[in-house]
Amino acid sequence: MTPAHYVWIYGLAEALALSLVLTALFGIQWWRLRRDRQKLEQTRRAIAGMLKQEIGRITSKPTARPELRKSRADCLAALAKPFKTRQLADEEAWRAVMENVGQCFDHLMRTTQEVSEPGHPSVLDASDDTDGLSTAELDSGIDSLLTGYQAGKSAIETNREATAELKRNYQQLQLANRNLRHKLQLDKNSDLWQLFETYERNNAVFMKTLSVKERSYNLLVKEFEALRESLQHLQAIIGNYRKSVHKLLLERSGLAEENKQLREQHEVTDRLVTRLNRNYDTLRNEYTKLFETIR
Repeated sequence: MTPAHYVWIYGLAEALALSLVLTALFGIQWWRLRRDRQKLEQTRRAIAGMLKQEIGRITSKPTARPELRKSRADCLAALAKPFKTRQLADEEAWRAVMENVGQCFDHLMRTTQEVSEPGHPSVLDASDDTDGLSTAELDSGIDSLLTGYQAGKSAIETNREATAELKRNYQQLQLANRNLRHKLQLDKNSDLWQLFETYERNNAVFMKTLSVKERSYNLLVKEFEALRESLQHLQAIIGNYRKSVHKLLLERSGLAEENKQLREQHEVTDRLVTRLNRNYDTLRNEYTKLFETIR
């Protein structure tokens, strides 16, 4: 073999080593992204299980205000549905959640308005009905999802930079391949030429796989953005629900107090009317006696 053959073999070996390094880098980035997605899936399952336990606790726990139990359970069930069905990035699923939560608010409003009816219990315990809504586990689960989203986004950005670096290296490699092809064309029957052809085919397959992977990552970026918006929307829904429940409880407390005062005033009025009736009867009897005496 001539020195030129050794140079060509060394060039091919160097190119193959570079391809192996780039493939290993791509594999590491893919493994990191897969790990982050598994973490997100575990968090999703944890939140779904936590909401299920909270619904079970609400339906089985004795409470001084059973009329609000259904609204609370229905609201939590609506929030849990996207986590159970893996629809965190589905806009229609969250639109259905908003509709269901709105129905829960309507039911809660009707229940609140019924407090002024005679015979309705006026015992109010706001802490008993809001403890489940302010659970630190639910907020922690959502924060974990947001943290997982940030980690996944960072991994995607890192992979995007690695992909760009792969493309630049591949372009440099193609330039070296063109020079090497020009030299090997002098002896197409040699083993080096066949090895070079195999190497170029493998490179083409690798770049095709890289392009498919890049398109998949672009779709994954959109899914991650949709997940972030859904999580922020979920946080807003939970915050608004808590504020609305607290406001309704305060209004109901005020209505109950007003109802109590009206009943007390009604009792005082009844006693006053009874006393006036007795005084009227007494005066009428006295006037009757006086009239009979005068006659």
